[in-house]
Amino acid sequence: MWATTYPSGQLPDHERMQADLMVRHQIVHNGHYEMEKCLDPVSYTDHVPWETIPYGDEEWAFALARHSVLVSLCHAYLATRREAYKTTLLSVWKDFLDEQPYTEGRGKRTWRSLECGIRAEAWLRILELMPGEIPFVSQIEQSLKEHGRLLFDTHGSFHRLSNWGVIGDHGLLLLGLHTDNRLWIETALDRLAEELSLQTLEDGTHWEQSPLYHAHVLHAALDTLLVTGIRKGTLFSATKRLAEGLARSTYGKDHVYPQGDSDMMRVGDLLTLASILFRDRRLYRGWFFENEMDGLVKPSWKARTNSHDTFARASGNSYLRGRRFEVHTHAGPLGSGHGHLDQGHVDIVFDGKLIVGDGGRYTYRDCQERELLKNPVSHNTVFFPTDAASAGSWSYQRLTDTIGNRTGKGAVEMTLRHPAGEITRRRVLLLDNLVLVIDDNYSADKAAIAWHAMPAMAADTTHAGALFLAFAGIDGLSAKPCPMSTMYNQLEQGTCIQGTFHDSALTAFSSKPIALAPLPLFFQGDGLRLSPEFGSAWHIEAGGHAYDIISRRKETIHQVDIVQAGKAEGYGSLLVWDGTQTRRFFA
Repeated sequence: MWATTYPSGQLPDHERMQADLMVRHQIVHNGHYEMEKCLDPVSYTDHVPWETIPYGDEEWAFALARHSVLVSLCHAYLATRREAYKTTLLSVWKDFLDEQPYTEGRGKRTWRSLECGIRAEAWLRILELMPGEIPFVSQIEQSLKEHGRLLFDTHGSFHRLSNWGVIGDHGLLLLGLHTDNRLWIETALDRLAEELSLQTLEDGTHWEQSPLYHAHVLHAALDTLLVTGIRKGTLFSATKRLAEGLARSTYGKDHVYPQGDSDMMRVGDLLTLASILFRDRRLYRGWFFENEMDGLVKPSWKARTNSHDTFARASGNSYLRGRRFEVHTHAGPLGSGHGHLDQGHVDIVFDGKLIVGDGGRYTYRDCQERELLKNPVSHNTVFFPTDAASAGSWSYQRLTDTIGNRTGKGAVEMTLRHPAGEITRRRVLLLDNLVLVIDDNYSADKAAIAWHAMPAMAADTTHAGALFLAFAGIDGLSAKPCPMSTMYNQLEQGTCIQGTFHDSALTAFSSKPIALAPLPLFFQGDGLRLSPEFGSAWHIEAGGHAYDIISRRKETIHQVDIVQAGKAEGYGSLLVWDGTQTRRFFA
């Protein structure tokens, strides 16, 4: 079904590390698309600890049961022909077959349908790469039939709407093709078509609002097209939308934002596979090891990156792109338990590096860190003392609703209703070398505003990494360490810059020092001054560029007149004079 020869001399660093440790009887989970990574080695002696939970996190056992360790050992052996890799591979595989045959009780740990779907693909890929080198093939084939029976019998409402369903039914399809079981093949394809139709929003975003799981679903869908040759129908069109949605949501070359339960990672190989299957050069991101292992022929295309603003309206995600800045915002549906309480969140990328971003997930254990990182306080948004809140690791007790989401060239406006009825509005502007975020609070209570500089970025109230910061209308501004997680099981230290505001607040980011001053806002005809209740204005200078900004907090009825502040003038609720003209972003 895939490549049957190994590319000479190639071995990804993470696979070499995992394989080398396994030879020494030490286990880590560090695969490219590992759902729950763990880089702290666990040692074992005679038998692999398949059902052990070494760090109090059951996800460790689930990750081990997916058998990325076997794939790494296989690749390491084929790349080097070092016998120790093969010996370890056979020993670990045989240990699983002998010690972990299917029982109903194991259906909750090593034989969950999710693991069975992933494990089936891993085993089948190894069998194709190592024909004649595995002495217990008949035992493997018997176990694969057990995998197929379990996956065939596992299909409820949860699977129809979850990444579990797509991943499991992809495994069922592969097993059907391997055993020439027409019932399994047809059932898997019917389920996959329905699942992908249900789970893919109109804008191509996977509904769970987590790029890691979007990537897993897309892998299963693309591989389905690869091995079946399907080139039309619901399955084909939904997969194409998923690929376009993932491509739209990347920054730099092929990085995804750590939104929801997602690590920071790269998805270039998936987009390249999609570009070949859909013959779409816009999706091509270069040539990767995974593409070699899929048996693809390298095209002559040049790698592409996103260069234009894109708005994924169904999911509430917006992407602004300039010469050096990229900005992501989210105000839309929550998604599943993998979604975070991030309404109004903003990510800012400069020169391909994420400067301020999401706090991450760290763990799925029901603990203080999980609660903190899932809630608004760990996102770059506005919130109140009693706001949206989780209830355990997977559920919620209070939610913030998006009641408005407008977009325009270089601009996004998000209006939110918080659980106690407070209304806030956030406007994000990308102006060449400047990112502006304007917040309006329509509540009698003060709102908190937070910005989280990523762990690798030195930050205080004046800087975040390579960017200069400036603020207006924010009280009690301070910077303090905060927990963040760019990878599952890794808790790191970032910087949270936080303050409070009553009516309106402005945050500015630039690669150059920022000069910021308030401007009087008035009606041009009779000179009547507008109070802060109705709007604010600022003069901003950065890197040799000057701007006058008008942001009207409330509409006013004042005959026929033009508002003015500095050189900005006109009609509208968001106006920017950019040195040559006044631009209206929102009427």
